[in-house]
Amino acid sequence: MPPKKRATRKRKSEEVLEGDNTEETGDRRRKHRANKKYIGAHVGIQGGIWKAVESCTEMGGCSFALFLGSQRSWKRPALDPKAAAKFQEQCSLQEFDSAHILPHGSYLMNCGSPKEDVFEKSQAMLVDELSRCSLLGLNLYNFHPGSSLGSYHH
Repeated sequence: MPPKKRATRKRKSEEVLEGDNTEETGDRRRKHRANKKYIGAHVGIQGGIWKAVESCTEMGGCSFALFLGSQRSWKRPALDPKAAAKFQEQCSLQEFDSAHILPHGSYLMNCGSPKEDVFEKSQAMLVDELSRCSLLGLNLYNFHPGSSLGSYHH
């Protein structure tokens, strides 16, 4: 006798994820907030820094992390004030609190480097990234301080 086939039932969370209705996503985010669970992801900023908000919203997240610029270069264009305003507008529109947005520092930085050029570039980038946080209305910042590579910088 062949095994019985089980009826497939969807979990409530799967139903919400499948729904294209923004009200359902918003309700789900509010539910997580009520439970003090802020779940999100590290999202990209390709196409504009405000795209991070859109990406997190599309996946139903309640919080997110983002890089503030390219991870491939020390030199980055200044943050356009219009882009910063659009980011803040999207955060407000989607009800994201800055306490649940975590900017992540560049992996290029090494604020402990004994190499003068790397140390100076790292300091400049740190100041630039903190300035970007300010322009975006963000009060958190996460970075890896780096390594002294077994030596001390004076």
